Amino acid sequence: MTTMTATATQVFQIYVKASPERVWEAITSPELRAKYFFGSLIQSWAPDRSALRGDNVVLECDHR
Repeated sequence: MTTMTATATQVFQIYVKASPERVWEAITSPELRAKYFFGSLIQSWAPDRSALRGDNVVLECDHR
């Protein structure tokens, strides 16, 4: 007897009414990030959870 499991894929699209340059500025500027996140700093953990990352300079972004 074979049991098949269905998998679902969800796709979300967000349309931003701004130029790519303005979106990049909003992503890379700590002042603008704070504005859009109600004054909060953006922080995240390293993939291996070894360090907490804070508001640093964005050097590169792959936006595919």
